[in-house]
Amino acid sequence: MAFRMMSSTLGKFLSRIGSTTSLARSIVRVSTAGPGGMNPTSLGVASYTSRSVLPIFSLFSRACSTQSTTASFAPTTLKRYEVLLDDSPLHDVKMDDVKVDIDNKQLLVSWANGETQLYPFVWLRDNCRCRECFHPEALNRLTQLHQIDVDVVAKSVDISPDGETLTIQWGGDGHQSQFPSHWLLLYRFEDSAEDRLLNPKLQFWGSDFRRFDFGDLLVDDGALYAWLTELVTLGVAVVKDAPRELGQLHKLAERVAFLSPTVYGQTFEVKSDLDPLHSAYTTVPLAMHTDIAYYMRETGIVMLHCIQEAEGTGGESLICDGFKVALDLKRADPEAFHLLSKYQFEFFDTGKERHGEFHTHARHKTIRLDDRGEIEAITFSDHSRGPMLRVPVDKVLPMYRALSKFDNMLLAPENCLKYKIKEGEIMTLNNRRALHGRSGFQVTEASSRHLEIGYVEWDEANSRIRVLAKNLPNRP
Repeated sequence: MAFRMMSSTLGKFLSRIGSTTSLARSIVRVSTAGPGGMNPTSLGVASYTSRSVLPIFSLFSRACSTQSTTASFAPTTLKRYEVLLDDSPLHDVKMDDVKVDIDNKQLLVSWANGETQLYPFVWLRDNCRCRECFHPEALNRLTQLHQIDVDVVAKSVDISPDGETLTIQWGGDGHQSQFPSHWLLLYRFEDSAEDRLLNPKLQFWGSDFRRFDFGDLLVDDGALYAWLTELVTLGVAVVKDAPRELGQLHKLAERVAFLSPTVYGQTFEVKSDLDPLHSAYTTVPLAMHTDIAYYMRETGIVMLHCIQEAEGTGGESLICDGFKVALDLKRADPEAFHLLSKYQFEFFDTGKERHGEFHTHARHKTIRLDDRGEIEAITFSDHSRGPMLRVPVDKVLPMYRALSKFDNMLLAPENCLKYKIKEGEIMTLNNRRALHGRSGFQVTEASSRHLEIGYVEWDEANSRIRVLAKNLPNRP
């Protein structure tokens, strides 16, 4: 059983504003310490005064209501969906002109602020939000694409006197669609406002890692929101004061959604024994890695709950920002970056768990890019990387050189942070960004290291963030 622990490039968010939510917290501060050959930076804990402050991860636009005199546009759409886009005051901008281009089957909308945008007719007809075409509560499209003429044209186009509503009478079936000005401004194709979860901007680790109280996360939505958005923006956070017993990850995960099971179960335990059956259970150093590399869909958030801490020296968690190191590699060696973002390695794990024998196998690029060429995920795991390498043979040596360079950069003192997790703490990491490992240590018959580990998927975590963003009070 290979050891498995540990999203899209990261947004202009996280401003700190006053809130009624009280977050008792500490800050994990980085100091330049650390014995040993790697000499990773050491993390120490400094107390921090409790404040009534909520770090706001602003991923929504201001809630807007349609000003149309008709009920054809579903107003809940803006309240429950468009609030996830950028928070520009779009509802204050009025349309002042529209030009119809029949030949190219599109129209050009102009706004009072000087903005203009072309809208193809077929897109407008497909996205009609009237109650016949779009369910106002389920927020699902009711029409099917085969029912729409892709060459549809407008019979008439009008802007309301207040500049807030565009009304289109369609040729053919005579259907009518209405679109609020601010809704059109949100949907501008390649110029659309960013979704701050799907396309967040990178925020690299500094000298402070935040700590969140376990009890607060179980009862306080503001604290939960702050913790989840910290994992989006930085990829790492420590949860403190959890009971030192099994089952706490279930409680934390259920505040988000649920635990994501693997072949090892909903959670699994890692105990360092005197007579171990697997390298994860030994006391030897554990290399930097992301978890579950042998899954086709790597897990999202990894949670490591320390139930018992090994006494004595060693046993520190090693943590690295994979996105930061990948960007450093791109600047230092563009060809190495290219190879690691083009070719896949293969990963596997075999064994026997409670449900029976298993054999997982997957392929991943070390550096996965999105369609914009921005870093979306890191996959790195020496212990589960297999011998299969499906690349041209003349690329094998360059691939090894590139991977070796990346590995050495992960372990560089300026990139590798060292933190000894304490009993009752839960280290939480974005598994698609943050790599982790462990330094060696010793156990005795009276002292061992005991962790419980579990996962939450980013789809569920992002869903929770969006709902909290909509419902929390005192939003800007």
